[in-house]
Amino acid sequence: MLLFKLLHRLLTVLFVSRPANGTSIVKERASQLDPYHRFLWYAWMPTFRCLVGQWNCKPAEPMIDLLESWKHILPNWIMENILDELILPKIQNEVECWNSSGDIHFWIHPWLPLLGYF
Repeated sequence: MLLFKLLHRLLTVLFVSRPANGTSIVKERASQLDPYHRFLWYAWMPTFRCLVGQWNCKPAEPMIDLLESWKHILPNWIMENILDELILPKIQNEVECWNSSGDIHFWIHPWLPLLGYF
């Protein structure tokens, strides 16, 4: 059931949140940003993308704590972009590579509230 929910969210992000011409809604919005949001998108986000690229999904708590501390000052569209474009693909890749050894729920379940499943 969890894998179905993760897959459903991924497919929704890939096919519903992109216009027919293939450009990202986020990129369309980026051209209309005030200075603060432009700073977040063009200066903070590249650094955060690099951090997520180096991050290992297990354990989940350090990244969840980081996102929880930032979620009150980040605009919703940036937080959604982080979760949908950076975090969820990393988790999905880890689930696909999971070899049935160890308990997957220890590092998947903490993400459910932040990903909007609870």
